[in-house]
Amino acid sequence: MIQIHAAHFHNFRLLRDVKVTFSRDPNKPLTVIRAENDTGKTTLLTGLTWALFGDKALPGDKRSSFRLHPIDWDRTQSSTVKTRVEVTFAAVDEESGEEVVYEIERSSSESLIDEDNYEVGPTNVALLRHTPQGVEPVDNTSAILESLLPSSLKDIFFIDGDRALAFIEATDLERVKRDRVGKAVRALLGLDLLDKASGHVQIVRQEIVGNIKKLGAGTEIERLLERYEKLESTKQELLDKESSILSDLEATDQRWRAARQNLDEALLAGAQNHKKLKYDLERSESNLESARKDEIEKYQRHRNLIGFSRMLFELAPKHIQTAAQILGDLESKKVIPNVLPTVIEDSLKSGFCICGTELSVGSKQRAVLERLHEETHQLDEPKERLRELNESAKRIFRSSSNDDSAIGSLRSSYSSILETKKRQTELESEVGDLRARIRGMGEFNLTELERTLAQEEKEKNRLRFEAGKNDQELKEVIKQLSSIERERTELERKVAKLTGERSKEAAAVDILGVLTATTEYLKGETIDQISDKMNEIFLSMIVADTDSGAVIRKAVLTRDNDIEVFGPGNRRLEPDTDLNGASRRALTLAFILALVEVSGYRAPNIIDTPLGMMGTEVRQAVVRYAATHASQLIMFLTGSEIVGVEDLLDQYAGESITFTNSAHFPTKLVNDPRTGRMETLVCRCNHRQRCELCKRRVGSLDFGDN
Repeated sequence: MIQIHAAHFHNFRLLRDVKVTFSRDPNKPLTVIRAENDTGKTTLLTGLTWALFGDKALPGDKRSSFRLHPIDWDRTQSSTVKTRVEVTFAAVDEESGEEVVYEIERSSSESLIDEDNYEVGPTNVALLRHTPQGVEPVDNTSAILESLLPSSLKDIFFIDGDRALAFIEATDLERVKRDRVGKAVRALLGLDLLDKASGHVQIVRQEIVGNIKKLGAGTEIERLLERYEKLESTKQELLDKESSILSDLEATDQRWRAARQNLDEALLAGAQNHKKLKYDLERSESNLESARKDEIEKYQRHRNLIGFSRMLFELAPKHIQTAAQILGDLESKKVIPNVLPTVIEDSLKSGFCICGTELSVGSKQRAVLERLHEETHQLDEPKERLRELNESAKRIFRSSSNDDSAIGSLRSSYSSILETKKRQTELESEVGDLRARIRGMGEFNLTELERTLAQEEKEKNRLRFEAGKNDQELKEVIKQLSSIERERTELERKVAKLTGERSKEAAAVDILGVLTATTEYLKGETIDQISDKMNEIFLSMIVADTDSGAVIRKAVLTRDNDIEVFGPGNRRLEPDTDLNGASRRALTLAFILALVEVSGYRAPNIIDTPLGMMGTEVRQAVVRYAATHASQLIMFLTGSEIVGVEDLLDQYAGESITFTNSAHFPTKLVNDPRTGRMETLVCRCNHRQRCELCKRRVGSLDFGDN
């Protein structure tokens, strides 16, 4: 049995100097850490797992990919940050049955190069044991820790509310989900010893196979053994590759979940509105530019209207009519010609009048035109000017015969210009308003968030394809191995000298069979017990949930490590699509609690935000069952998760504290913590209290009525 007494975090991200004491009261085994989002609850969970399980428990592929130091560390004071987590816990000695108290301290340092880069120092760990004589260091720390709290149990007892859903979430590759469930079952059943025994027997078998190979040298058996060994090697490579792909797939799935969460949070914070506002601004600016160009074009057309001859007629009709009458009289009196010289010249050159009459040389018609042509060339300058005025007057009258009013066109043109100016004013106001609204919002790179999500989705699909391909190759290799085994057995019957070695190998195979059968039997029988207990817990949790309780009949853990849910008529339900969020979380917790209860392994159940998306009745059922069946229960709860379960927390919580992020002032916190830095602050307020430190603003989540 393992029980955590206390933990102290020093410069672990937001936890600059945080001490937490956990309840050890068997009647009140629950510790409540009340913390809103971004106050340090997940950081606390990560810090505990790092202290107990080491660097491999940190997120990311390697130690350097996860920053330990506070993000706003002041480099002017020190460019090296020392991070330390101390945990005090107790374990029952298997031989004496007495409780032994241990203290573990894990530390590391990070040297800050600039604002974005840092170098990671080595991780140091020290384990101390309390004895009647005092405190003494423990040798072989890693082995002792592994024996007390195996690393394979980390994801069972240290539960992230969202990541735990991976036990039941559907996937294109069902084997991934089965592998997660299978690993959890094997870890708590302690089947590793049987696996190690099987490994040792397999080594002995390989040595025997080597002897058989020598005895069968030069025979067909040697050839078969060589093929068999190559295929065994290929099989192991494929198994290793499978493990690597599944590990990569799980890491990619975590990144995909993080990317999806970042995108959802950005959308919730207004990124979609931000994107739409930027689109509206670009459109309005484009419309404004078009309106300005339209104004210039309309002014040009307006100027052209003013120069039209019919405009002159409408402005001074009487004067133009009088002048036209005088010019007409002069034309009739032949003072000015009524035919343009160019028209006469064109007719003489072509030999045809504009009326179509032929103008042959010497004809009377041609003589008349030649005389008129001569007269036009003899005009003096005043008469030439009169002729031009006369032609202009005729053009004015022809233009004025058009139905459209020149003044009306001019007014319409000016009205159109005013409309364009008005439209510009409206667009300028619209652009200014949009720019002000955008400046008032945060910056969001929605395109980058969507690109990251799509990239991780693509990588998941690629890994799924690789896993499927590897699985097919593995099946083919196993098929070939079986074929060779059958052929080899037939040949060895004819080789008497190999009987002895073959008997030894047969014995090794039998032992392997016994070990495998024992493992499968134990696993199978226990899975049935876990299945029954999981179903009992799950139905008790959702019995009051009217959204799901009416349709769910039972939950089953199969011997193939599938978690299945059934509804009316024994119809199978898909957890992802047929269960609501509350039922999915309840099913996950039911599986984990059943696994712990059946195995009999006693360790702290540490659960981050377990009650999200649950209705009040389901929350109450989950808290009640977990608190009455766990030896030590630690829950990280947001204010919204606490609503409706306050009485149960009063009954089962032996310790309660509240986390507050100093950076939440002034947007969410009423009072300034005056720390001058971003960090998690701790107060002793329980779920019904608030103090000057944790008091939150209206609109932020309120912590109770007291």
